[in-house]
Amino acid sequence: MKAAMDSATTIGLYAALCKELNLPFVFPGTSKSYETLLDFCSSDQLSAAFVFTSTSSSPLVQDQALNVVNGDIIRWVDLWPKVASYFNLEPVQPSESRKMSLTDMFGNPESEQNWDRIIQKYGLKEIKLSEVATWQYVDWSLSREYHCITDMSKAREAGFLQYRNTEKDFLAVFDEMKRNKIIP
Repeated sequence: MKAAMDSATTIGLYAALCKELNLPFVFPGTSKSYETLLDFCSSDQLSAAFVFTSTSSSPLVQDQALNVVNGDIIRWVDLWPKVASYFNLEPVQPSESRKMSLTDMFGNPESEQNWDRIIQKYGLKEIKLSEVATWQYVDWSLSREYHCITDMSKAREAGFLQYRNTEKDFLAVFDEMKRNKIIP
């Protein structure tokens, strides 16, 4: 079952498809979105926040909504080459003349057939791309042309001080996908 907003898993699937099908690993957003400042929230960070808020006796937590993100800021211009390197791919920067949609490229029966061949070739877990990939969300997320920096002041004042490294979290998701035989 897929999460509604899962960038790392979907990008991992995209990279695996690019590698196997000899496609260029193009950043599918725009030149502007490639440079924007962004934050992310890993599932581990969100889980830790749930535990913190459910066990804290602080009045700053009781019946309050708290923003939760990893705590670092990234730009795709820095992270995309590292993702490409993980998969032994060459990163391709976005081009204003070449706007692409992962949904159009991979959210179709032909891609499911290609994925089935990859599953058979590498003995991967039998799972459909449509069951794990969030192509539409990643299309939207990687095309945002505005900075997205979340204020965690309220959570920190309440005592939630945990931090996660987004780059390491992305790479850890890819490692987990390999261990679980989701990607080769």
